[in-house]
Amino acid sequence: GERVVERESWSALRATERARMTEACTRCGACFTACPMTSYAPATEGAEPAATVAGVLDILAGGAGDAAARGWVIACGRTGSCNAACPHGVNP
Repeated sequence: GERVVERESWSALRATERARMTEACTRCGACFTACPMTSYAPATEGAEPAATVAGVLDILAGGAGDAAARGWVIACGRTGSCNAACPHGVNP
């Protein structure tokens, strides 16, 4: 039915976007450094930006990530600061 097609389309889009982001991201950490929400995620205190970004990519791939990555994902307020900071145009 229609709902199955919608789910398949959504799954395909998520997979395509995940692959695009993973391939384009150099794990430089600029997005993490620019993010105003990290101050709301205690787990990110003292976290290494590049390692935290790698943890988020692990989460996107179905892994657990690390505590800082999980905290950052939860705190995300969709400010868009990360998009503007990314030197490679990745839109996380």
